[in-house]
Amino acid sequence: MLYFSDVPVVLLDFLSMKISPKETVPLCMHLLKETQMVETLRSYINPSDTIFRILHRWTCLHPHIDHIEELKTFFRNNGREDLIEEMESFSVDSYVYPGHVTGSEKIIDKSDISTVANNLSGMYYHVVRFLGLKPNTIYQVEADHVMSMKDQICKCLTAVPQLTRQSLCNALKYVGHCDIIAALIAKWKAKVS
Repeated sequence: MLYFSDVPVVLLDFLSMKISPKETVPLCMHLLKETQMVETLRSYINPSDTIFRILHRWTCLHPHIDHIEELKTFFRNNGREDLIEEMESFSVDSYVYPGHVTGSEKIIDKSDISTVANNLSGMYYHVVRFLGLKPNTIYQVEADHVMSMKDQICKCLTAVPQLTRQSLCNALKYVGHCDIIAALIAKWKAKVS
C-alpha cells in the first residue's frame, strides 16, 4: 500500500511543539539514521523548529510508508503514549479563537502584519505552518532574509493567501499568543470607533 506523505504539515508542526528537546537525538536517529540536523545552533535556539524539520524531511524522504503508524511505534517505544492520544485527537478546528473578532473576514493589512512581527519572534514558524504556508516557502523566505526575523515574519505572513483577521487570531491561539490577539483586536475596534 502506498501512502505518499499522509501526515498533514500542521500535525507535524503540532508534534514538534510536544516533543521534548531531549528526545530530538533519538527521534532523528530513528527516522533519519543520523544526527546531523540535531548538531546545529538552530537546534539549541529553536528546538521545536528543528524537530519539525526532522519530521518533514523524513516524510519527504520516505513518501511510501505509513507515517502515522511509524510515529505511533516510535512514541510507544519511547514511553510517549500521550503523543499518540494527542495525534489521534488533534484538530485544527479546536484552535478557533472563540472571542469576537471585529471584521473577522477582512483581509489583514500591513499594520496588522507589523503588529504581529513586532511581538512574535521564533514562534512564527508555527503560526505560518498553521496558516498553511508550505515549508519550502518558509525555508526560502528564511534564506532570503537571514539576518532579520521581523522581515521573515512579514514576508511569510504576506505569502499566506487571503489571510483574514479570524484566521490570524486562530493561528495565534494555536501558539498561545493571546497577548498579540488582544493587541490586534484593540486596534481593530479602535478603527471602527
